[in-house]
Amino acid sequence: MPEKNRFLEAALFYARRLGWPVLPVKPGQKAPPLTKNGSLDASTDEKQIYLWGRCTRTPTSHCARA
Repeated sequence: MPEKNRFLEAALFYARRLGWPVLPVKPGQKAPPLTKNGSLDASTDEKQIYLWGRCTRTPTSHCARA
């Protein structure tokens, strides 16, 4: 059974339910984000969040609210 991706679940909750833009970050850090353009890449787009959750080089990454 695949392990749950807590980053993905949390990020999708924040984006869907609360309308908060999110972005991936390294565990235990707020900066720098794991995106090319830093906080400018924050998004509520579910497809983008899903890609971050599934394709990030740091599968244990956390989400941050922009």
